[in-house]
Amino acid sequence: MATRTEISPQDAGTLEARSDYLAVVGFDGSEASERALHSAERFIRGRLGSLVVVFVARAPGAAAMSPSATSEIRSALDAQAEQLASVIPTLLGEERRWRFERREAR
Repeated sequence: MATRTEISPQDAGTLEARSDYLAVVGFDGSEASERALHSAERFIRGRLGSLVVVFVARAPGAAAMSPSATSEIRSALDAQAEQLASVIPTLLGEERRWRFERREAR
């Protein structure tokens, strides 16, 4: 769940707490991902470090073959990512030691 790492110069300023610890957790809004998010937050608490919350957008396989469905699916995944990002401050509080990232499944 966590690794000891250095923040690269291009990431400077994107995380308020710069340190040796960086916890990365996947989040899809499920109860299991909320538990993982809280566990990662507890790991970082009391340490110098940051949390990266990642949502992996995965389009259904059959939809990837249909060009007409691509934009609709992309819009739905965009909305899902926005909704998930808006929930995180409620779950983690106001202390901004985290950032949200959306990744595309391959």
